[in-house]
Amino acid sequence: MRHSKRICTMVGALLLISLASVTADVIYVATDGNDATGDGSNGAPFLTIQKGIAEATNGDTVRVKNGTYTGTGNVNLSFQGKAILVTSNDFVTTPENLIIDCGGSPNRAFVFDDGETNSSVLSNFTIRNGDVRTRVVNFQDDKNGGAIKMLASPKIVNCVFQDCQARVGGAVHIIVPSSNPNSPVFEDCKFYSNNATVTATDGGAMYCGTNAGVTID
Repeated sequence: MRHSKRICTMVGALLLISLASVTADVIYVATDGNDATGDGSNGAPFLTIQKGIAEATNGDTVRVKNGTYTGTGNVNLSFQGKAILVTSNDFVTTPENLIIDCGGSPNRAFVFDDGETNSSVLSNFTIRNGDVRTRVVNFQDDKNGGAIKMLASPKIVNCVFQDCQARVGGAVHIIVPSSNPNSPVFEDCKFYSNNATVTATDGGAMYCGTNAGVTID
């Protein structure tokens, strides 16, 4: 009987350890945070959005406190293929209070190119002043998608895109690899004063490649 009780106790402890190991974390970012000394807690947030993403794992939430984020670590961002939520601190903030200001050429806000799915969610941001019309990376033109460039399938919710410019896809450019068509989702998003400079038909707000399968709600 003692052995039976001991086994039950051990099983219970293992279950608790297992449940703890899969508990999602919340990571905080703030304009007065610090990437070097912060730990991502509410009381000691990180300074940059990319640091918050880098510290997150699948299932985590990166809560970004109100303010304007710009410069290194807050532009040309990547979700790094993670199934995470990057959002405002309180989930109900209007996008006008949480801003990524790309600062003009040659920056955009995000590139999704690492296999992200609809479980990679960006919400409650205003993205403004992206301009990639002169952007070159590794000697290759990268001049499409002034706010977001997509080769994957993230979900974008309640975001505002404003004053972004690119050759094609002034705010958003969605490229579909022929071997792997994607299906990103845009929900309750707004587009203002974005500009594609090649021709008027190249998507001032959004350009979707053939077979993009984009869902817009």
